[in-house]
Amino acid sequence: MNQQFNANVQLSVNRYLRLIRLMNARRLLLETDHKIEYIAMQCGFPNSKTFNRNFKSWKGMTPTDYRQAYARYHRIDTSCL
Repeated sequence: MNQQFNANVQLSVNRYLRLIRLMNARRLLLETDHKIEYIAMQCGFPNSKTFNRNFKSWKGMTPTDYRQAYARYHRIDTSCL
């Protein structure tokens, strides 16, 4: 199965799952105020250290730094609703 998946998606199953987990974590970082430990566990990482290492490898900064840099651009303005 991994060979077919790799042939079609150009990623191993493990790498694809990690990417999906990281993308979900990125969304939670930007759209919620949950703690990093909570986000790591919700996205399937065994602990925040593993999450931090994978996120930094993916985005070049820690989840905390990423949240501080980009969260303000993703806040939904509810004042007009």
